[in-house]
Amino acid sequence: MSTVDETINNFISVAERFNGVKEGTSQHNIILNIYNSSKPAGEYTMTADDPWCAAFVGAVAGGCGLGNIIPISASCDRMISRFPSLGG
Repeated sequence: MSTVDETINNFISVAERFNGVKEGTSQHNIILNIYNSSKPAGEYTMTADDPWCAAFVGAVAGGCGLGNIIPISASCDRMISRFPSLGG
């Protein structure tokens, strides 16, 4: 079982791997692929032309297996509204 500090450090470590990524690059496509493979049913499928700030957070959460504590969504508003149901 991971401690809170280990979980946080893992999330930050995964996020840092994408530091400096620019839209349209192969790294951007990796983020979108991680997001799209982690998103819950019914959630928007991201394309390279979409704003990706919330999807980045979702991709990192999904990549770390933290979708149970960090909502995975392409929408900031939906992420915020889902936090209470996850105990946040």
